[in-house]
Amino acid sequence: AAFAGDFTFDSIVLSVKGAARHVKFMYYFAPLLTEYYGASMRITSAGASLLEETGNEDDADAERHRLWDLKHEEMAPHIANLYRQMGGMHCKAAQYFATQGILLPKPMVDAFHTTFEDMPERAWEEIEKEIMDSLKNVQKKLAEEATGGGIHWPNSSRQALDCAMGDVGFSDVDVVVKVLYADSQETLKQDLQDARQAAMLADSLLELGRVIDGVGQMMLHTGFFHADTHPGNVMLMDDGSPGLIDFGQCAELTTEQRLFLCRLILLMNTRSVALVGEAVSKGGFTFNTNNRDMQVALMYMFFDSSHKLPEAIPKDLVQLLRHYIAHDVTKLPILTDIPKEVVFFGRVIGSFRKCLETI
Repeated sequence: AAFAGDFTFDSIVLSVKGAARHVKFMYYFAPLLTEYYGASMRITSAGASLLEETGNEDDADAERHRLWDLKHEEMAPHIANLYRQMGGMHCKAAQYFATQGILLPKPMVDAFHTTFEDMPERAWEEIEKEIMDSLKNVQKKLAEEATGGGIHWPNSSRQALDCAMGDVGFSDVDVVVKVLYADSQETLKQDLQDARQAAMLADSLLELGRVIDGVGQMMLHTGFFHADTHPGNVMLMDDGSPGLIDFGQCAELTTEQRLFLCRLILLMNTRSVALVGEAVSKGGFTFNTNNRDMQVALMYMFFDSSHKLPEAIPKDLVQLLRHYIAHDVTKLPILTDIPKEVVFFGRVIGSFRKCLETI
């Protein structure tokens, strides 16, 4: 009886489907991650051996690049197959990567271009069932509305479909029907959970989190930090760990600036609009807007790596800011009269936020 209120047959079916989908994802993903982890160790070792043998860093680096290119070429079809077999959100991810040439190696981008076209087709019986189940609800509603009105409505979903198509003159014409499957929302949730878990597993094995930790140490501990952190400036070092290159854009924060930023970050972690607003008013920040909620929202967008604004900020204001960012940045309110070093700090935070949003 205690479980009766929490579980229904449909919820149990969805849970089982979600678990089965997770197992299917790991079936394809785990071998890929294992292979790349082993390749990282082998390629790193090969580069180190060549460097020890020749003493030429350029030759060792070129050999590592050559081996990685071969590995990416070998693995690209298998990674594309994962997206192809999973479908759903994974297919959308493949489409996105195929249009963003700088995010992944070229062999993967090339392999992803045909992922959508090569997806396995669903059986017609499954598609027809979804359509008929949906039409049952439409037919029932229309039948209820027609009651007492002298209006005749078919008594089956099949007749409803035939009648509807005939009424608009399409009885003898092929039509395209977009089907939204009943379990789409639960499937999306499961796919997002799997993608996040995959990212965390890859991070734990390849130590990508060391980049964020390293930049955090530079910004808040030493004060001198790399201000242009993007994927193109991250490379694997000889021992296989990630490192930053291209220190052409750097900044240095004074002790006072670092202390203030640390306090601000801790304060923003409370997600309290009132507390952050008070800190803003006393922190020497100036804006080209007098709207306090807008000021606090801008602080979160500038200094918080999370992509979620506090719930206390009005929803319409958040939508307005996002509209400006997407369509007309010239109307976006800004911070004014802030030190260049603090601008660079916000730029790095924004870069991390972009990575987290992507993940």
